Amino acid sequence: MKRTPLHGALSAAGARFVDFAGWEMPVQIRGIRAEHEAVRRAVGLFDVSHMGEIEIRGSGAAWLCQRVMTNDLARLVPGKALYSPWCDERGGTIDDTILYRPGAGRWIFCVNASNVEVCLDWLNAQAAGRADVEIIDRSAELALIALQGPLAAQVLAPLAAGVAALPRFGCAEMALGGTSCLVARTG
Repeated sequence: MKRTPLHGALSAAGARFVDFAGWEMPVQIRGIRAEHEAVRRAVGLFDVSHMGEIEIRGSGAAWLCQRVMTNDLARLVPGKALYSPWCDERGGTIDDTILYRPGAGRWIFCVNASNVEVCLDWLNAQAAGRADVEIIDRSAELALIALQGPLAAQVLAPLAAGVAALPRFGCAEMALGGTSCLVARTG
């Protein structure tokens, strides 16, 4: 089974792991009820590094993103993210994704762990023959952490100036503890 970059730290903290789409995923440390209440009342941290991240580059990137999404890409200005299902030619669902646009020319899809290969295949099929699009699977090189709960922005603010100002479905590239990160309010 695959392990996320945080597996060692979570194991040392006593995490309970389960098999999920070929990943050894942490599901709890203190217990389901305690963790549920912590997220509802304060904050909880989740390792979701199993999710896939696919970057789209090139002058045809916007075209490809719009081609696979059902939502209108015109609404996605730099600094925002947009939820959208992907449908096949019959209208069946391929995956539900979030497309992040941290800046002009930057496009990053977050796809479900069990569908990374399916999404890559679909993107490559749609972009076949186009030299103006580059599709990069960044899933293995990126970690993804979800900090969720009503105090999430307050907890993260001392580590990254500007976090509290991010609107819902806003995203920005910023440094967290000296590490370059894409921070988003999409959880």
